Amino acid sequence: MNIDFNPLFHRVLIEPEQEAEKTEGGIILTNPNSKYPKTGTVVKAGQGWQLPNGTIHPMDVKEGDKVMFLHAYDEITLNGKTLYLLKEDDILGIFND
Repeated sequence: MNIDFNPLFHRVLIEPEQEAEKTEGGIILTNPNSKYPKTGTVVKAGQGWQLPNGTIHPMDVKEGDKVMFLHAYDEITLNGKTLYLLKEDDILGIFND
């Protein structure tokens, strides 16, 4: 995905996965996964955390990582696509492929 936007410092741009509207058993969900963490793929990541002495501590996530995150994000639209902008510490973990 070609996005002309670079998050600063410890912020991460994520493409969210589409939430299921129906369970495997066929039950239709009106508000799917509303109280559960979300998943998505890191599109871009900032350079890292700026420490008090001015040095940058690198991020643990990188472009292409599939992650699970909390609902603390800003929804933005770039190139007609809805993406989430959040801080790295709102990411719960990285999935192993």
